[in-house]
Amino acid sequence: MNLDKLLIEASTPELLEEEFNRYKKIKTDGLISPPKVNIQVGVDGVSWEGFEKDIKNQCLYISNRIKNGTYFFNPFREVPISKKKTYKNRKKENRAMKG
Repeated sequence: MNLDKLLIEASTPELLEEEFNRYKKIKTDGLISPPKVNIQVGVDGVSWEGFEKDIKNQCLYISNRIKNGTYFFNPFREVPISKKKTYKNRKKENRAMKG
């Protein structure tokens, strides 16, 4: 079985909704009260709350686009993370500048 066929079979609206609910559960911090869901806004600008409000239509739309070959996965959003200056990091920077 090829990868495209497997992707189509795994992309039914029902399975997409189940996967969203699993992901939301994993990303929920239950150690605080009230529990907080830690899902960032997607690269398309849709929040998890907005997606969840219209989950049936969202999952149907995504499923249909995958089946029709018109769905393109967005790359992950890159977020720069500043690092503290340490001796180890300075050595790497110096090597990069010399190289």
